[in-house]
Amino acid sequence: MRNATIGLAAAALVALMWLGTPAQVAALPPPRHMPGWDWWRTYPWSPYNYGRNPYNPIIMPYVYPYPAPYPEYVPPPVAPAATPLPAAPALPTVTGPLASPAPGTAIIRVKVPTVWAKVQFNGTDTVTSGTLRWFTTPPLKDGSTASYRVTAIWTSHGKQMQAERTVRLRAGQNSEVDFTGAGPG
Repeated sequence: MRNATIGLAAAALVALMWLGTPAQVAALPPPRHMPGWDWWRTYPWSPYNYGRNPYNPIIMPYVYPYPAPYPEYVPPPVAPAATPLPAAPALPTVTGPLASPAPGTAIIRVKVPTVWAKVQFNGTDTVTSGTLRWFTTPPLKDGSTASYRVTAIWTSHGKQMQAERTVRLRAGQNSEVDFTGAGPG
């Protein structure tokens, strides 16, 4: 037993001498290869490590030219229109509930029988929902009147129903178009 204890103490002493003190370890020169790369590991020679290790350096890096040699954008020529397009008619726009119209405009309140009924002004669809909808006209000149053909399309008991009304208004006027009691128009 005594020999085993002496042998173990001798092995510990040799290990301490081999490792050295922390000051001696700090004074060692840096290794000549990246940490963790030893002779039995093959990954430093992998083609995926190109240029990232001392065994496989980049010979000549690619240099991007500055500024980039891109051609300047030139828009294609546009042929002039043979005839000018007619101006779109000014139609009412969707708004929320209003008590009085903005100066120079008028309000059209439309009641429809179903929430998903389609409302059209002069054949142009509006994107609205609900049984009560508000629209405001574009600015109207003083004393002039605007006339709109208002159409409502809805489904009742599996059948498509449609009704149409004409509304005339002046600036500052409120008008109501009611389709709730309407049959097919």
